[in-house]
Amino acid sequence: MSGRGNQNRRYNKGHRNGKDGKHHGRGPSNNKRDHKKKTIEDYVFYLGSAKQASDYERTADYVINHIAKEFEYGLDIASALKELQPADKTSWEPKLKYSTATDADQKEAENRQHTMMYQSQLNAYIKRSEMYTANLVKAYALLWERCSQGLKNKIESRRDYSKIMNDPIALLKAIREHALNFQDDKFCMTIIIEALLTLVHTKQKEGESLQDYTRRFRIALEVYKSHTSGDDQAGPSNLRKYISGLTGYDKKDLKIVTEMSGKANDLLMATLYLMNADQSKYGGVLKGLYTQNALGNNQFPKTITEANNVLSRYTRQL
Repeated sequence: MSGRGNQNRRYNKGHRNGKDGKHHGRGPSNNKRDHKKKTIEDYVFYLGSAKQASDYERTADYVINHIAKEFEYGLDIASALKELQPADKTSWEPKLKYSTATDADQKEAENRQHTMMYQSQLNAYIKRSEMYTANLVKAYALLWERCSQGLKNKIESRRDYSKIMNDPIALLKAIREHALNFQDDKFCMTIIIEALLTLVHTKQKEGESLQDYTRRFRIALEVYKSHTSGDDQAGPSNLRKYISGLTGYDKKDLKIVTEMSGKANDLLMATLYLMNADQSKYGGVLKGLYTQNALGNNQFPKTITEANNVLSRYTRQL
């Protein structure tokens, strides 16, 4: 009651200068409009472009969370969409247990209890399995509804469209492909340079959480990779000058060169990730790493995941 009274007093205080309940000037009503909560209607999948490609994961996360919350048994289909893998329904099946008692009466009683429990679990399994199948159709419809018309046209023109229809996982994979691997009429090198510049300038914003920054950085990196290497390498460069000074380097061994190039690119991207983090929060991390490196003790994280762990630990220590 006291909390509600305080809210009312603050509200009345904000409206003290108004007449007949009318509000004059800037106040709570404007703030309320400015912070309007977004709904599913505000999230749309688009054909990729240098800027829109980074919106894919934000939209996918919202839609998948919406499915998890609003669909009956929604967590199963949401998990499948998150992993882009169908649910393993066989893992849900209950197993009938049998008594190991030696006494006949006790064994019979325990087996009756096991049978009753199994029947209950079996009914739940059947319900869960049926709802998963039904949710496949509902999830597909929702994902398709959230696609822009341009993206719908692109997907409908695919040769494998018949295999995508009514399969939400296949649809989300197609959406992801067209959202991240953007194509337009620009000169190919211009597209690559724009993707590289987007990656280099993907810096943590003021007030942005480490999780949100990491997600944006990974998406920008994935877009860049999709236009350069087309695989798990961070880009077209094998950083030959750098890796030639590493122990074990053999320019005649393609396997070694490829492996070292991949690790070097991972290190390069992890370092860029650290440099682009909010230095007002994490500046001490780089300073410490630079100091250790100058002393001959290179502790720089080798992957983005390792770099993220370093920043997370640093935050907890503050």
